[in-house]
Amino acid sequence: PGPLCYDIGGAEPTVTDAFLVLGYLNPDYFLGGQMELDIEAARRAIGKLGSELGLSLQEAAAHATGEPTNMTTETYHAPLDVDVKAVRQRTGATQEQFAKLYGFKVTSVRAWEQGRRKPSQSARILLKVIEKRPDIIHQVFTGELDAAKPEKSKTRRVKKGRAEISGHEARST
Repeated sequence: PGPLCYDIGGAEPTVTDAFLVLGYLNPDYFLGGQMELDIEAARRAIGKLGSELGLSLQEAAAHATGEPTNMTTETYHAPLDVDVKAVRQRTGATQEQFAKLYGFKVTSVRAWEQGRRKPSQSARILLKVIEKRPDIIHQVFTGELDAAKPEKSKTRRVKKGRAEISGHEARST
């Protein structure tokens, strides 16, 4: 019947479930936002498989996709819970404004606030950053952070079919 994360009756974990657990698929924007994926169902199934094999959730997911699991990896712990409504209200934005400003779907923001769904790991991380340092997110999204680091400018002069960049000559095409 398909992957467990599709929520259409699958009984066993699939590679798609493993890809979702590893973060290769966006559960909130699968098929261009036409289908939401149940990441918790995928985690439960892959986690069960992992416990049977003596592997962590991430190792079991990597194993299921054929990735080598004997390599060193870094583990980052995403916050388990985020009060999305409190974070949004602190910004003073409506659900629509908040979704547009931070790249979320309005339906996702509503579902998160109503407790019908939980944000994905990457969304929880972004929400925590918005909660703690909204100024940084604003600077990144508006380009202000990049503007703080002036780039070295290169001089370019073109004369008679030759280009000169920072004192080095090269033929122009």
